[in-house]
Amino acid sequence: MTNKNFYILLILVVSVGGYSFFSANNQPKIGVVDFNRLVMEFDGMQDAMYLYEQKAASWENHGDSLQTAMSVLVNDLETNEYSEEVVYKKEYELILLRNTFAQLQEQIGAVAQEEDQKLTSAVLLQVMDFVKIYGEDNGYDVIYGSNQDQYVLYRSNEFDITDVVLAELNKNYSGE
Repeated sequence: MTNKNFYILLILVVSVGGYSFFSANNQPKIGVVDFNRLVMEFDGMQDAMYLYEQKAASWENHGDSLQTAMSVLVNDLETNEYSEEVVYKKEYELILLRNTFAQLQEQIGAVAQEEDQKLTSAVLLQVMDFVKIYGEDNGYDVIYGSNQDQYVLYRSNEFDITDVVLAELNKNYSGE
């Protein structure tokens, strides 16, 4: 083998070896989180759900007081004898109470939906912001999220970082 061919072969071997070395060391760092689990087991979501339940109980109390007032009025009409004019007034009052109750139910439904969206959006924003920071701080190039629809069709368990991210997320949660 001539020196020229030897040098060409040496350059080729070094180039291929160098490329293999650098490409093997520059593989992207990839992680996958079960997004549904991350959100549902996040302490912030638990707090949001508790807050929502407290508000829902308060809304329910308003409806209960109207139902009680209607029951008392119906019971009063059934057990007592009144003049036609008094019965008419009490029936009219009952109709007003039923209409008020129906309007309250509609308002509660709209407020409940709005409050649920507000709380859920705030939690999702916290989770997404944290995952971004976690990925940057831990050298990830990509963190995929999977959910019940399984948009990540396959992953090796070594890529699943849900438990680690969830632990860090809850550790960093300040209750806000």
